[in-house]
Amino acid sequence: MGVYGSRDGLWNMPDGVFQKTVRMRCPEMLLKRGVERLKAKGRVMEFVTQRKAIPTDPAWKRRATCHYCGQCMNGCDIDSKYTSANTPIPLAMRTGNLSLFTESTMTRIVLDNVNRRVRGIEYVTSSGQTVSLQCKALVLACSTVETARHLLINNIANSSGQVGKNLTSHFGTDVVAIFPELRSRDASNDDGTDYFHSLLTGLHWDKPHRDFDMTYQVQCGAGLNPKSLAIRDVPGYGSQLKRDLRDLNVCHAVMDMQGSLAPSPRTYVDLDPERKDRHGLPLPRVHLKYGPNDIAMARDMVETCVEIIEAAKGEVYSRPREITADTLGIDYNHWVGTLRMGTDSKHSVVNTVGQSHDVTNLYVGDSSVFAAYPEKNPTLTNIALSWRMSKSLAERAKKGELG
Repeated sequence: MGVYGSRDGLWNMPDGVFQKTVRMRCPEMLLKRGVERLKAKGRVMEFVTQRKAIPTDPAWKRRATCHYCGQCMNGCDIDSKYTSANTPIPLAMRTGNLSLFTESTMTRIVLDNVNRRVRGIEYVTSSGQTVSLQCKALVLACSTVETARHLLINNIANSSGQVGKNLTSHFGTDVVAIFPELRSRDASNDDGTDYFHSLLTGLHWDKPHRDFDMTYQVQCGAGLNPKSLAIRDVPGYGSQLKRDLRDLNVCHAVMDMQGSLAPSPRTYVDLDPERKDRHGLPLPRVHLKYGPNDIAMARDMVETCVEIIEAAKGEVYSRPREITADTLGIDYNHWVGTLRMGTDSKHSVVNTVGQSHDVTNLYVGDSSVFAAYPEKNPTLTNIALSWRMSKSLAERAKKGELG
């Protein structure tokens, strides 16, 4: 994949083989100063550089080396940042065993109810033609919400009643710091890999918090980027407004919470009874409810971030006035859990290799199979589970078990 980072020796963040790390920006270094001062007083936390699947070593030739334009999340124009489209799919294409059907949408899963097997699918092309495709095995990897939607539409693989349930994601809020001592610094080298370069981690791993279960991490970012100023709501106009915007953004740092949303019967995916897509299929509905555990976790995050800023001799520029469900934000990219894996078919949808308990040649290869969710990003775990699923499927194919 080509991952950069530092070997930090943290048991809650296992080390790997990394390329040259990308350093923190100046305000992030001051946040680290605050963390180290709190650690000296007995607090358990760590502040480290982030790890990202972006190559920084020119000797590594599989993708282009990052040139630090900072637009990673807007579509990397040189394909340095890892994606399925620029790494595994081209590798699979070279084997000659992969066919891509672009601008096509699956509309039906065809099931042989007698033998509890998928016989194929139907899909619609860009011209509106409906086409049938037969298969020996079907792997769904449509995303946590969409995979559950397709199973609900086709009413399959749901003897447990768990399809669409156990939905969770990351949630959080922000605290913004400013460090007046940095107002006059040279910000011309604030380029890098997107915005967040550092991470507050290791919170409540050694000893659970008394007010909430699970934990959170805090992604921290800083830097002056004229195209995306973090602080914009500044009074005034003209040259003075420009100076104030520059001064505040040069010395600011954002601390962005990434907490584990507690699983709840009130957070799930189902089918909309009224709204349809262009093919006449029910659209999904996402039901999201924050609970006391989530509120307590967010309050702890704000208090901890304020402590760090003050220990670093900075100032709190903004923070939530109070923590309620209305002040929390959900990460729409990190949904997991709607087809939970497990060994008990009464309480899970797939087994530990992503195979449906109900339909023997149906597999799931996305993050909907997560049985639990930490505070960390889901991509690497999703890839690892999909790899394991693929190996199991390939072994069955070699044995002739797919028909």
